[in-house]
Amino acid sequence: MNIDNNGLIFRISRNRLTRLTGGIAPMLRGNSVIPELNCIKMTLDGKMLTMEASDIHNHAVIKVEVDEVGLQGTGGAAFLLPGHYVGVLDKIGGEDVRFEYEDNSNRIEVLTDGLESAFAPLEIKSFPQQMDQEGGAACFTIQDAPGFIDALSRLTPIPDTSDGRKVLHGIRIHAKNRTMELAALHGGTVLAVAELPSDAMEEAFEGAIMPVPAALHVVRMFKNAKTLDVAIGKRFTVFASDGVSICSKAIDGEYPNYRRIIPEGATGRIKIFGREWIRAIASAEGVTGREDGKEMKIRFSASGAQISISGKDSREAKLDVGYELIKGEIVDFEFMARSSLFRLAASVFDDEVELAVNGLRTPILLSKGNMIALIMPLTPQKKAVK
Repeated sequence: MNIDNNGLIFRISRNRLTRLTGGIAPMLRGNSVIPELNCIKMTLDGKMLTMEASDIHNHAVIKVEVDEVGLQGTGGAAFLLPGHYVGVLDKIGGEDVRFEYEDNSNRIEVLTDGLESAFAPLEIKSFPQQMDQEGGAACFTIQDAPGFIDALSRLTPIPDTSDGRKVLHGIRIHAKNRTMELAALHGGTVLAVAELPSDAMEEAFEGAIMPVPAALHVVRMFKNAKTLDVAIGKRFTVFASDGVSICSKAIDGEYPNYRRIIPEGATGRIKIFGREWIRAIASAEGVTGREDGKEMKIRFSASGAQISISGKDSREAKLDVGYELIKGEIVDFEFMARSSLFRLAASVFDDEVELAVNGLRTPILLSKGNMIALIMPLTPQKKAVK
């Protein structure tokens, strides 16, 4: 292609551009009333194309080198609705795409394989600046980005955003001694914690609370990353990899001391099959009515385990489920919990999960690998595992 105009003019692989934009486009949904929060700022400096998106609480930046730029002018900027040009790219096809936006023009042209389409740019006067990162931060690298993204995605359903305590609307991130810890709380009833390796060595840093929407953006944007550079400040978090970065405001406040409720030294350990148990609980809930917060009794015996759920209109469902004894000896053990909360805790894991028992009046602990989920029982267990 012969590229010889002035302004924001470049050629780039259509697949590259669509893939990169797809990582930040979800941030813009639902903000159509405010144009500045429903557009992508596209800036060309030499051969470096920068795309930015913001929703006030998060600011994402993608930097990518284009394949070719205008010969007479290599700089320029434009604001555009992502749906406009993504829709155009999907329809016109072609391996490469050429953007043409001449200075002060009222149209952006997109050309590929002899086809041409055009749309109007947005007139934006006050695009949000990148967020203030004052106050210092703990900076380190996560070498196993896929493991971190997987753990983060599993924890995002845990926080209860209807809870009146703002600090419980997010995931606490803390790193020290080459270990990164993520924690999510659902009121005072469910806790999920994941520990992952990092190169962090900071001892005194207190960590930050990352809102769930920000965590979901990170999961989408870095699902294919191999490593992640991280900066965690008291009021912000930054994640970056291969020219893609996102800065998010943290939730201000003190996170509860969840470590003191995690039981240690379990007297018995049982292996349950998470998917089977979740399906059984959901089936029993369906039989007993649609109301939330059902009480569920789980009883273990030497011959098997049974889930029992009662509805408000006296309907009751009982289902047998499997388990394997890992440690100890079963002597008729049972506990009660909210069925929906037990499902939430079990959903953190793929399938096989260890259930730890540590005597009377203690939380029920589910664990696998570097992740744990804890649920508070409604009533004391009658008997424990020997």
